[in-house]
Amino acid sequence: MRLLTQHFPHSRFGLFLLPMLIVMQPVRAQDLEPRSYANTPVGMNFLLLGYFYSDGDVAIDASLPVKNGDVTVHGAETGYVPSLDMWGKSGKFSAMVPYACADGSAKLEGQPQQRDICGLADPSFGGIAWACVAMFP
Repeated sequence: MRLLTQHFPHSRFGLFLLPMLIVMQPVRAQDLEPRSYANTPVGMNFLLLGYFYSDGDVAIDASLPVKNGDVTVHGAETGYVPSLDMWGKSGKFSAMVPYACADGSAKLEGQPQQRDICGLADPSFGGIAWACVAMFP
């Protein structure tokens, strides 16, 4: 191995990196909703309405020919969450549908640009959350 690293000085890094690449697994993430495991009485239905607003500058890579980015977003969200009886345990399903309008402006190569757009944002559908059986028999 010493002979190998003398002829190829960067091979030490490769010998270190190779086992990591072999055992590397894809990364998974989750979006945990507050109170997703709260024990909700079966048969209750929730209708959710919300409004969101965001305004501010946009962080743009300095190497791009875009300067002075600014965005304003207004939106509304509606959702429905029924509480279900799942084989004697409580569960729930959620469906959320947001609608948003964005107004953005920036200078592209010194020329002012502006765009207004409205439409459906990313809807979200929550899975069935089981109540903790140990705490709520």
